[in-house]
Amino acid sequence: MKPDSQLIRALKSIPWFFDLDDTQLARLASIGKIWEFDQGDVLIDEGIGRPDLVIILTGSASIETRLPIQSFVKVGTAEALDLLGWTGMTPIYHDMIVRAVGLEEGRALLFNSSMLSDLCRKDHQIGYIVLNRVANDMARRFLEMQIFMSNVIIQKSWNRSLDM
Repeated sequence: MKPDSQLIRALKSIPWFFDLDDTQLARLASIGKIWEFDQGDVLIDEGIGRPDLVIILTGSASIETRLPIQSFVKVGTAEALDLLGWTGMTPIYHDMIVRAVGLEEGRALLFNSSMLSDLCRKDHQIGYIVLNRVANDMARRFLEMQIFMSNVIIQKSWNRSLDM
């Protein structure tokens, strides 16, 4: 089966895939699909199962987490070339309660996490590129969460000092 030319073009537009040859791009294309999302569409919801790995091509999404005393709270924004759903690529790390909701219309690449993990094990160059990007994105998201939680603590302390 010939890979979707639109999907191949999308893959070729992503800088971290520039070093892949046509055969490797075809392998990625064979397990991926392009999704056009609207404002309000849920791109991932890690609380309801192993998500697809999503690469935003255009548009943006609100990254939200559930706090124990609230519903979902925005902790960041994902934009073009950002990854979502990386917990699907990290089998031990399944318990994040994060979702991403479209802030505007956009397009994204979706990869089934299990199939992408298998491909990464078989083709180490693809594996290195994908997992390097996942690691960088994880580090950035953890930093965003740390900043968010620090702001929550500071705000709570500030409110307490005003009440005195």
